[in-house]
Amino acid sequence: MIKLDIKNDYIAKAMIYVEEEGNKVKRLDALKKDLEILKKDLEGRRSRGLSGNTTSRNIKGIDDLILAREKEILDISNEIEILESDKERFENILDRLEEGPKAVIEARYVYNKRYNKCETREIIAEKLNMSESTVKKYDRWALKEIAFIKYGMMAVKK
Repeated sequence: MIKLDIKNDYIAKAMIYVEEEGNKVKRLDALKKDLEILKKDLEGRRSRGLSGNTTSRNIKGIDDLILAREKEILDISNEIEILESDKERFENILDRLEEGPKAVIEARYVYNKRYNKCETREIIAEKLNMSESTVKKYDRWALKEIAFIKYGMMAVKK
């Protein structure tokens, strides 16, 4: 674990970064599920030649709906590509952490189910079978390491 003295504002920046990346992971997961649903819907519409509504819609209306769905799928696919790239970069940083601190960061900021919320240290301690003080220590150490990895020597107190 890092022995350098990291500036508090860079630790705070690291926490914001981790929270944002955790939210991106949640968004990525949601978009992937949404994309599957949209693709199935589009496939069904194409195979039926219907808009899903059997009332008197003309072919142009059906084609417009299919084109709109295709654009929506393309937009989501592009966002997924960007988020996957961000996730890969974030995971590269996490992979540099020791197992305990990495597990705390993932459980607290990344793989919890709540958008834009951190799990409490108490909940993380229970999930990871650690004491709350260990979770607190690992959280702080991990954020220091992430600050150094992300910001380099700018983060170090002189």
